This record gives sequence, C-alpha cells and structure tokens, in this order.
Amino acid sequence: MEGVMPLEIRFLHDPLATEGYVGSALYANIFRFYRKEDGTYAAHKVIDVPPKKVEGWALPEMPGIITDILLSLDDRFLYFSNWAHGDIRQYDITDTKNPKLVGQIFLGGSIVKGGPVKVTYDPELTEQPDPVIIKDKTIGGSPQMLQLSLDGKRLYVTDSLFSPWDRQFYPDIVK
Repeated sequence: MEGVMPLEIRFLHDPLATEGYVGSALYANIFRFYRKEDGTYAAHKVIDVPPKKVEGWALPEMPGIITDILLSLDDRFLYFSNWAHGDIRQYDITDTKNPKLVGQIFLGGSIVKGGPVKVTYDPELTEQPDPVIIKDKTIGGSPQMLQLSLDGKRLYVTDSLFSPWDRQFYPDIVK
C-alpha cells in the first residue's frame, strides 16, 4: 500500500516554486507534487520506508508511520519522523525529483534492542538500533514533531504523538 493517511504537506519555501512534498503517515511514503506545464498538478512517490517483519507487535509487519515532515528554509533538506520505527531521516532535496538519504538517527521507537519487539527481517538495517541513554535515562517514546532552527543547525524533536496512542505504544513515557 502507499499514500495512506496523508498527514503533512510542505511547499518549498522558494516563492517561485510550484512544488512540495506530502507525507503519508501509514506505510511511510513521501510524495512530491508539482505543477505541470499545462497548469495541472501531478504527484509521484519519491521516498518509501519499507515495513519490517516483527514478532511481539500487534501485526506481523510493522510499517513506518511518518508523523511530521519539514523542509529546511533553504530548500536543501527534507526531514521526517518515523514514529513507529523510531528514526528521524534527513534527505538532500537539491534535486527535488530524487531525494537522497544523507542522515538518520534513532531516538527510541518500537524496534530498539531489548524491547518487546523482535525484528525478524529488515531490508534496511542489519541489527536493531540500540536504545538512547542520556544521564542514565533511556529515551522512551519515539520522534514525533520536528522543528528546525532558523539557521538550520539544530533540530528540535518531541517524543509524544497522542496520549491514548502513547499509552498503547510507549507506556513508559506517560508514567
């Protein structure tokens, strides 16, 4: 499946650009939309996060769930939070038709080592990511909302999506 639950839309900041991106939450797809020469709009999938085969989760496959996307003010980078898997990804979008993954960090998520979910097949990773521990405290939850500083040097991240879902998927963060 693809294009399920379009949740976030972001236009390029360039006022002359007639294009942008849509993040489809469920199944983790990013579509580029653009204005064609005839004045109509079209969209094409440009990023696809594959599901992971898992044990210990509600379903036998865990799709990515994109909960936020943002574009840097210079239109060079697209960032998104993959709430189920627990990562934030950075793509170079200087060629808007062909985003290139240039950065990825895991900050919690459902697939961390030592958690209740075991990944049995992952087309992207060779092993489950380690949990992130800061000052003897494990980061719980998963990346959700994103905000980039105006100078593009700092990315701010929240780890809560929606209280009932937080209680279901990441109960440690609502204690």
